[in-house]
Amino acid sequence: MSADPAEDLRAFEQRLVDCVAALQPEAFKWKVLLIVLIVWNVMTGLGWLVDANGNMGFLESLWHHKAFSCGLILLFVLLVTNQYQKALAPQIVMARCRSVLKEYNMSCDENGRLILKKQRLPHPVR
Repeated sequence: MSADPAEDLRAFEQRLVDCVAALQPEAFKWKVLLIVLIVWNVMTGLGWLVDANGNMGFLESLWHHKAFSCGLILLFVLLVTNQYQKALAPQIVMARCRSVLKEYNMSCDENGRLILKKQRLPHPVR
């Protein structure tokens, strides 16, 4: 067992850095997927809006614009199943760590490095 609290803090910091680093590639992939899907929906949605066949019904119009409909359904499924949280996983982990570390006058940066805050002494009552 280690008796030195500084070693424990270093080990905790290293583990936190490793966890955040492991989440980054997966989060990047989900961010790219969501951005591509949103851009796809905007581009195909504009084509759907400016379509000259205004005499069609809503569902028939969606049927004729299959690229927009498929993109819209896929985006809806990803949002309903909370898959967007995979893109935000590092930020969620860091926010939760900050809330716990606040109790110990510490915080951490986006990469998981610990930030030690100065401890405030209570003001004496006069």
